[in-house]
Amino acid sequence: MKDALEYFRVNLAEMISKYEGEYVAIIEDKIISHGKDVKKVYQEAKDKFPKKIVFLGQVPGKEALIL
Repeated sequence: MKDALEYFRVNLAEMISKYEGEYVAIIEDKIISHGKDVKKVYQEAKDKFPKKIVFLGQVPGKEALIL
């Protein structure tokens, strides 16, 4: 899970431009699924990779970002 968390942290600015306000499912260093419904996002990722650990995160809005 460490790699997925690091990927989320490092790529957050890029994710905001693509997935603002959405949930993302990350496995290792790849976004597997994204969308507004967290249950669907998680299920899509588990369906594709049933034996992997899925990291779920919500991409904040641009207004919520503090640098």
